[in-house]
Amino acid sequence: MDEISRILPPNPRHVLMPSMIELSDADVADVGHWRPTMCRVCRGARRYTGYKPGSTTEFATFECPCEEQLTLRRWFAVRGIPDAGMQLRWADMTGADPSWVANAKGFLDHLHGNLRVGQSMVFYGRSGSGKSSLAWLVMKAVLWNQFSAQAISATSIVDRLYMWRNDQDRLDRWNRKVRNCELLVIDDLGKENGGSTEVVKQSIESLINRRADDRRSTLITTNLTQEQLKQRYPESMEVLRGAGTLSEMSLPDSWRDTDLMDRNRFEVTNDIARPAVWG
Repeated sequence: MDEISRILPPNPRHVLMPSMIELSDADVADVGHWRPTMCRVCRGARRYTGYKPGSTTEFATFECPCEEQLTLRRWFAVRGIPDAGMQLRWADMTGADPSWVANAKGFLDHLHGNLRVGQSMVFYGRSGSGKSSLAWLVMKAVLWNQFSAQAISATSIVDRLYMWRNDQDRLDRWNRKVRNCELLVIDDLGKENGGSTEVVKQSIESLINRRADDRRSTLITTNLTQEQLKQRYPESMEVLRGAGTLSEMSLPDSWRDTDLMDRNRFEVTNDIARPAVWG
């Protein structure tokens, strides 16, 4: 394999190490003393085998920017992006429905205007269809352009309402984040059903409605159908659709069972590591 000294660009200037309060609120692990051997990419080797730019089949050995990866991963984590989302590139979406990828990129082509009017989106599809992956790529592009963005899973809404009910300062910080960011990603809306109560439902609807009233963009991914979503959150869907700024797309079911599983096997066989990247 050809050796390439560096493939990842330096972190943008606005990517800084989060504060201890932010890391604590995001429940980020290993925030104490850090060593290169703890690097999620190279495990202290300072080099790793990774994909060449834009490829899902060609790989080489690269220099690992361990400290920059630490900062970027924690910066992403504070904004709610899971590790799998941190590693995603647009090149990884080759097996996803091309019309969906085009629609997601179309939102980014007019990003400033879409955020100004509060353009929102709902991605429908079963688990593994690629809806969350597209959401993470859109969110990272928003962050790259220095807009504010936050992601939450529907189940974490339940967790925070109950775990932080006696910590008003922490709950207030979280509420300000999700209400006021320029893009909010709500991942897997409907999966909170196992612990759902009327209070949780009202909290979710209040959040979505408040953001719609303030013309702030919300991107929702869900396993529910359009009709199921309308039945469970009737007020929110009416508000979003009534604002005239809602785009709804249903994703085919094929992605996880083809390219994604094959790619995972390929990475295990060739010991390919994935750094956190922008897209």
